[in-house]
Amino acid sequence: MDEGLVRYFELLEQRLTVMRQLALALEQGQPAVVSMDAENITRQSSEQQTLCRAWRLVEDEIQLQHHLVSTRGRGTVGFPGSLPWLTGPALDRWNDLGRELRQVEARMGYLNRVHTALLRNMRRSISVLANLCASADITYTAQSHEAGLALEMRE
Repeated sequence: MDEGLVRYFELLEQRLTVMRQLALALEQGQPAVVSMDAENITRQSSEQQTLCRAWRLVEDEIQLQHHLVSTRGRGTVGFPGSLPWLTGPALDRWNDLGRELRQVEARMGYLNRVHTALLRNMRRSISVLANLCASADITYTAQSHEAGLALEMRE
């Protein structure tokens, strides 16, 4: 295997690693969202943003390396991810990486749907609490005002 292809496979493995870390961060962030723990939500969001930035950097490198590998005397560039000239161990590794990527993508899709649902439920809970506080504020404010007037009248 040539150096460019080895580097390309390393970058693809790096992508998988970052995606797995992001999936784990999404899973670990679920309890914070369920319990509406603002501090942990902030910490988890920051970690997830860092991983997303790392993923973008790896993706940029992958695109560059794919272009270098796919145009190296082997014809034109196909869609990103297609290297039809691979054979032997390189083809096996390519297929393994593709299989692993599909698994991680499916897991990430599921976790994103779960995270979205949890955030939606949290938003509803916050709305209910806000409405409850707003209605209680009117009630208690009026009583407090009346109590103040009653106190003034006694004096």
